[in-house]
Amino acid sequence: MTCPIEQCLREVSGPLRLCVAHFHLVPAPLRQALSSFARAHNRGPAHRAAFELAVESVVKTLAFQRQLVDTSATQPASLPYRDD
Repeated sequence: MTCPIEQCLREVSGPLRLCVAHFHLVPAPLRQALSSFARAHNRGPAHRAAFELAVESVVKTLAFQRQLVDTSATQPASLPYRDD
């Protein structure tokens, strides 16, 4: 099984069902909930709901990051000025 995030080809196993890189993009409280639901209710309704929220959170984070990259590409590059 591969990570459910679009264009991610990493293999995943276990109840968390996200690759490590994408799992760490999930906010900490939701990550903890997903882990505890995975242990207690693997593939149950609570686990599925937490998993869907986690995937939605990662998709929003990646979209925000893409938006930042897209807008910064139209701006001239600059470095902070440092006068020593």
